[in-house]
Amino acid sequence: MSKVKVINLSGYEVPSIKESTRYDWVEYGDNNNYFGDIIDRYTGSPTNSRCINGITDLIYGRGLNATDSEDNALQLDKCNKYLKM
Repeated sequence: MSKVKVINLSGYEVPSIKESTRYDWVEYGDNNNYFGDIIDRYTGSPTNSRCINGITDLIYGRGLNATDSEDNALQLDKCNKYLKM
């Protein structure tokens, strides 16, 4: 028998996006710390971090490859080593 799972997307709060009139950038969230909040949620929740890591593993798979991998072998090797950390 299959189980039905419901995800409550109405609980998601979109960060406020404000274009600065004084500077040449856009501010995200309260105190311009939206990405810091995302990192805090990743490090503060084992369930959230495991889900993100699992999706990353599915996307990354067995590593990166490129059509010009023979020409840029050192750069590709550095990328693969960095992503395995």
